[in-house]
Amino acid sequence: MFSIPLNPKLTEEQFNKHYLSFIIDYRHLIYDFYFTTRIPPFTQDAMGDCFVADNLDGLIQNALYVQQTTGINASATFNNINISPKTENLLEFIRNFEILYYSGIKTATIPFTSWVMNGMIQYEFPNLKLKNTILQSVRNSQEVWYLCEAGFDYINLERTLMRNRDELKRIVEARNKYKEKTGKYVELSLLANENCLGWCPIMSEHFNYNMQRTKEQSQFFNSPMSIVSCSTWDYEKPGIELKNSNLPPWKEDWDELKDLGIDVFKMHGRENVNKLYNTMKTVVNYSQGKEILFDDFNHYSETIKDKFVSVWRKKIKNCKTECWDCGYCDEIGLKNREHEEKIKFLLSCIKNANVYESKCSDSTFEIPTLSSDKILCLLNNVVSKSKTHLEVGALLGATFAASLENNETFGICIDNWKINELHPIIESKNPPVISKHAKNDFLKNMEKIKNKQLIIDSDIEKINLEMFGELDNKIDSIFYDGPMNFKYIKHIFYKLKSLLSNEIILILDDAKNQDLILQFENYITEKYNIVYSKLIVGEELENADDWWSGIAIYYLTKR
Repeated sequence: MFSIPLNPKLTEEQFNKHYLSFIIDYRHLIYDFYFTTRIPPFTQDAMGDCFVADNLDGLIQNALYVQQTTGINASATFNNINISPKTENLLEFIRNFEILYYSGIKTATIPFTSWVMNGMIQYEFPNLKLKNTILQSVRNSQEVWYLCEAGFDYINLERTLMRNRDELKRIVEARNKYKEKTGKYVELSLLANENCLGWCPIMSEHFNYNMQRTKEQSQFFNSPMSIVSCSTWDYEKPGIELKNSNLPPWKEDWDELKDLGIDVFKMHGRENVNKLYNTMKTVVNYSQGKEILFDDFNHYSETIKDKFVSVWRKKIKNCKTECWDCGYCDEIGLKNREHEEKIKFLLSCIKNANVYESKCSDSTFEIPTLSSDKILCLLNNVVSKSKTHLEVGALLGATFAASLENNETFGICIDNWKINELHPIIESKNPPVISKHAKNDFLKNMEKIKNKQLIIDSDIEKINLEMFGELDNKIDSIFYDGPMNFKYIKHIFYKLKSLLSNEIILILDDAKNQDLILQFENYITEKYNIVYSKLIVGEELENADDWWSGIAIYYLTKR
């Protein structure tokens, strides 16, 4: 019933203790698991992650290990429609796929219908089950009929069909008629929890970007360009979460689609570990017969759920995602945006920083720094509504000065100014002079900033509450630019928990360290809700004209 992703970013513990045991425990509900497969000519796909050559065999070996250990079929995924479907590429694919096939891979997503119609893949690999790619956006019964005739065994349908019951019924009729005519039953699959806006106007561009991405470039959603997409819509447009082409959380609605003729629900999480855990939790809840499979509606008031969401649930079965002619999702969203203003504020801070708008003076931009002007502008903008701001790792003061300048904010700085081993990878436009006088240089650079300040000269692991005295207001914004080791970030939140506000805006520097980001997010959700998060990573490392080595922005609320 469920097609489950295998995420290549899992740690050894996550893979063995969580993922593998989950597959074994719930194998009765798992149709197959699909995995990132990179063989020429498919060395990149719409997922967007880049892998070095040494990792490619490991990805395949992990999949074979899961298949052998659990008995669940592994499904090789090739999602790139940007390469040419020419004969030379087909022959190259067949040559390279042969070792996978004879190693035990008997299911694959093939991105080109012409290759399947050609018949060469079936001739070379007679026991291979063929899936189409979701990138084909199959939307109607005629397209399904053609794919059946082409030779596919399994068809991924366009996600928006979950809200078009009329066309879904026609698709099932076409599939069944093809079975009556030929004796071959073709399975139908729907995406279930991808969180994409129905009829997203830039989805094809997002996939196009990722399919052409190199390792020097960031994924689409980590790039500055993504600010025009769902990373902004999710918080600017009321009711956007209700317009996303996700199956609703009621088990009854999933069973209704299953009874209609949908064979498989394809679950998300191949590139996002948190989403994978959401997928696993959904399957567990389904197995236990729970009425609600996941908690997307917990933030709605009972009144709104009773009066509006129940009506929405019925409407979306056949609304065809024609939002221009409805507006019901917008109506619900306007009634229930508890954190809307704070998130809009953060989005405006990011947008303004992207065009260098802030209240920073020229002299602040002249302070030598291992950062960028965009980050200085962002800090100045974000801290403008903060009462008490904490910075960890101030170096010569550019980021701390930017945070406080022309803002009515009390600033706290933690640093030890032990910078003997601090060296940039790439020379910045205004490189700091690293010397034993760094703290004195910092204090001199901060003289023009008149805000009340508390400077703490200490190693992170040695801080204690006595160093902070009595604060008038709890810390409600943090910029962390200390050692990029998770234990230090964790120490800040653990040691200073009594000083932290119920709502915090956190900015982590050097966000290209995605292992650290993942560790932090897994940890912080034990104590806080991540109401909003945004990862911005430029295409170049330490680019002084962009976002340096990337930043991660969080709006956290205590549980």
